[in-house]
Amino acid sequence: MAMPCTWASWSLAMGSLCSRFTRSKGGYDVHDGATCTTYVRVTGGGDNGRGVAEYVSPDDITAATCSSAVGGNVNCGTGAAVTHSAGSNFLIYWDADESRELENGPSITKASGGTLLSATGCSGNNGTKNTPTLTADLLGDWREELVLRESSNTALRVYTTTDVTTRRIYTLMHDPTYRAQVAFEQSGYNQPPHAGFHIGAGMADPPKPDIHVK
Repeated sequence: MAMPCTWASWSLAMGSLCSRFTRSKGGYDVHDGATCTTYVRVTGGGDNGRGVAEYVSPDDITAATCSSAVGGNVNCGTGAAVTHSAGSNFLIYWDADESRELENGPSITKASGGTLLSATGCSGNNGTKNTPTLTADLLGDWREELVLRESSNTALRVYTTTDVTTRRIYTLMHDPTYRAQVAFEQSGYNQPPHAGFHIGAGMADPPKPDIHVK
C-alpha cells in the first residue's frame, strides 16, 4: 500500500529533493530543499507507488529520475530527457566507480547495460517491487552489501563486491543520514538508503564523520 501523502525519496548534496505523490494526485516533483523552488513537476497518473532518483552513470553527472507510475527519465535540474534510467526499484553501490547500480530482486545491473550479479537460488520480496532483504554498507568499504533470502525461505545470503576501487570514502554507516535510512528499510517504506553527502562522478572528498559508535 502506498503512503497517503507526499514524501521525499532522496536527497543530493546540492539540497534537492525528489518527492513522489501517492493516491489520486500521482506524479512527482523535484524541488530545492532550502527554498522549495520547483525544478521539475509531473502530475497525473494516479497512485505513484515508487520511484528512485540517483547518479547512475559516470558519463552523466546529473541525476536521472524514474517512477513506476509516470514514464520518462529526466534530468532533475532541468527536466530534459536523459538516456540512462535509474529504474524504479532499488539501487546499490557495487562496482569500482562512484555511480550507483540498479538492484532488482536477485540481480544487479548497470544502467548502461550489463549484469554484474545474478544471485541464483534467491528471490526478492513484495511482488513487483522485488525488494531485497537489505542493502547497506555492512563491511565498511562504502560499497554496499546485498542481503537476499533464498527462494526456499530457509536461509539468508550476504553478497559483497569483489571489484577493487581507488575511491576512498568513510564507512557509510558513520553518516547519520545513511544510518537512519538503513534503519527505515526494515521499519518503513522500503526504499534504498542515501548518504547525507553527494556520491558520484566528480564528487568532492566527503566530510569526516562526526559520529561515535560505542
